[in-house]
Formats: sequence, structure tokens, C-alpha cells
Amino acid sequence: MIEKSTNIKQQNVITQSKRIWTPLMTTCFVQILGEFEQRYEYWRSLSPKTSLGDNDYSVLCHYDFLASEIDEAHIKDIKKAMLALAKEGLYKQEEDGSWKYVNIIGETSYNAKSKTFRVDLNHSFIPYLIQAKEGGCYTTYNASIARQFTGKYTERFYEFVQQYRRKKEKEFFLDVADLREWFGLNETTPRKVNKAIVQKPKFARLYDFIRKVITPAEVEMKELYDAGSCDVYFECFRKDEDKKSSGGRPSNERLWFRIHEKEIVKVTKKATVLDGNNNTAMLEASQLYNAFIVILNRIYDDEHGQNYLNLIKRPLADLLVKDRKAFERMVDKVRGVENDPTVYSKPKYARAIMRDEFEILPQNLK
Repeated sequence: MIEKSTNIKQQNVITQSKRIWTPLMTTCFVQILGEFEQRYEYWRSLSPKTSLGDNDYSVLCHYDFLASEIDEAHIKDIKKAMLALAKEGLYKQEEDGSWKYVNIIGETSYNAKSKTFRVDLNHSFIPYLIQAKEGGCYTTYNASIARQFTGKYTERFYEFVQQYRRKKEKEFFLDVADLREWFGLNETTPRKVNKAIVQKPKFARLYDFIRKVITPAEVEMKELYDAGSCDVYFECFRKDEDKKSSGGRPSNERLWFRIHEKEIVKVTKKATVLDGNNNTAMLEASQLYNAFIVILNRIYDDEHGQNYLNLIKRPLADLLVKDRKAFERMVDKVRGVENDPTVYSKPKYARAIMRDEFEILPQNLK
């Protein structure tokens, strides 16, 4: 099964090209990326070339998954998710009108005897994964958080927020025309208007678009944030210059988004902060810390547990800075406690692991 804290790192062009994915499509994509991560270092060490001297991506293209690695109880649903992913791709358009479209998956199949899925990534898609791995313009987000969302559009807005999260001003804008294209809302359907049947796209009016697409995602993310199950939320607003009308219609249908995130703990006496603004490593450490706090909030969900959690946040952050591998081992062990149905007292067991194996003590007891 996929580790619940898996982080997805994808190029921004992929973030902006994705349509609306089901949770199972995301799960399958995370599974593929996990295998890619494991093979990447091996491929990089070999640096294989084709007979023409180009990079040989063969070892990064072909993947086999047992159904049990994803969800053996829902083979038919996985089939639908895989076939839907096979239709997905990234679309990139240049300012001069040039454009490019690349499918993510070249071929996918299922062997009923061995209960194995085969996924062949499109050879032309591999460079985009490598660029995201090696740096550049990419989006990193937590898959375990993304899979919580039930709203149709919430996961996509979560990805957009993560894409722009590192901006100092914590604000970004998106054009409604682009959102409509990414969400597949430009397809027209017959609608009755004044007793006449006309072809209109869904949520053609900006008011309806905000009410049906933006607001539900905004509300769901804020509710999960307040519950301690999401690390960020957004507020959607419009600026005065975007409200100026031309012929009864806004001259530029543009929406602005303000990012809100939890204040991160200072972790050293030198005021080193896990705020994601310093570099990639700090961003990933911040996301790892926040994801673990989400897990602990679920385990310590009463008033006494929350008091204990507040007292160990600083020691947790200190351990992350001092020994990240030890922190990751601790996360894995505590997650195992959370997911083990045979553990009766999860708060007590998790506390014993953190105290005895990793010396995490409440600050007032140190």
C-alpha cells in the first residue's frame, strides 16, 4: 500500500494541465511516481544512452504493480482510473501561439492471472518528471491530504495553492478562462433559456462559476484546516481593476487567491524556521513536519492530548533539523500505530515510541 505521507513533486506545467482527477486516479499516479523515485537514482548512476547518443529512458518507462499494492478489492475501479489516466496529458502553450501536448501514459494493461497492472509511461513524458526531480518550476504537495477532499474541484485548488505557496506575498491570480479549460467546463450542453433550447457551457456566468466551483472548494479546505487535517486554505477575492466592465461584462475575468497556512515552529536558537522560503530542502522538511502534526492531531484529539501535543512540537522540530532520517523513522512508526486496528490505546503507544526511541519529551519535563 502507498505510504500516507507520500509527497508528489510535479512540474507546474503538469499541475496546470490536469483536469479533474478522482481520488483513485491520484492514488495510481502516486504509485507510479513512487516507483519512478526508486528507479531514478539507479538510472542517473548509469546515465544510459541510445545508439544515437540521446538519453535512454527505458528503465524509467515500464512499471508493474500488483493489485494488492493499490486496492485489490476494487479491480474494476482501478481499471477505470488507469484508463482515465491514459487519456491525461500535459499541455504547454507558448506566447507566440506554439503549443505541445504530451500524454502521461503510453500503454496500460492488466493480467488477470497474476493480478498485475502494467503501466508504460510515455517516453516523451519522462523528461518532465526528471526536471521536477532535479529542480526548476515544480509543485510539491502531500498526497495524504489531497486524498481527503471530497469536493469535485478541491484537490485541484489545493495543488494551485501549493504551486504558489512559496511566493513571499502569498497571493496569486488565475484567469477564469484557464480554469474553465483545465476543469473541462467549456463543453456545451443543451439548456432551456426563455423556452428556447440553446447550447451553453456549464456555469457560464461568473457568479455561477464562483458559487459552484470556487466556493465549495474554499469552504472544504477551510473546514479541514480548522480540524487540523489540512496544512493550508485559501480565500478567493477580486480586485477593483478586474471588476471594470466592457459592454456589460468584466474586461478581464480574473480571480485572486490569498494563501493562509499554519505558523511553523522556530526550531533552533538561531531562529531557523521551517517556512519553505529558504530552499527546496526546507520546503520539504516543512511539509514533512506539518504532515506528521496532522497525524498526531488525529491520535491526540481530546483536550488532554492537544495539551501534550503543544508541549512536544518544539522537540519534534528540533529532531527534524538534527536528524531527518530519525524523524522519518519516527513518523513511519507512529503512522503504523495509527493504522493498526489491534492497538487499543494509540495515544499511549505513540507517546511511548516517541519518548523511549526518539527522546521526545514535553518541554516542561526536560
